[in-house]
Amino acid sequence: MIGEASLVLESERQNVQYEGHFGGTFPGRAMDPEIMAETARLLFPVARQHGMTEILITTRKGDKMVEKACELLEAKPLDFLQVQQPYTKKRIDIRRFVVDL
Repeated sequence: MIGEASLVLESERQNVQYEGHFGGTFPGRAMDPEIMAETARLLFPVARQHGMTEILITTRKGDKMVEKACELLEAKPLDFLQVQQPYTKKRIDIRRFVVDL
C-alpha cells in the first residue's frame, strides 16, 4: 500500500471549514505532490456524483508538499486561519485551498 486517502462527502463548506474535504496519509516516497494530486483527482468523480461542486483542502501553513499538490490540481488559495487542535488544544496556522469540480 502506498498510502490512504479519504473524502468527506459534504456540500456545505462551513461544515468542513477546518478539516477540509480531502485527507491522506502518504508515507515515505509516496509523499510526492504528484501522487497526492493524482490521488485527489481519483476521488473527484465520487464527489461530483454526490452533488459537490468544490473540494476544500486544508494544510498546515508552509507545508510545501501539499501546496505543490494544490498547484498541480489548479486549486485556488482561499485564506489562512488559526485553529485549535482538538486533543492538544494547541493553536496552529492552516492554509485553505479550493478546487472547483
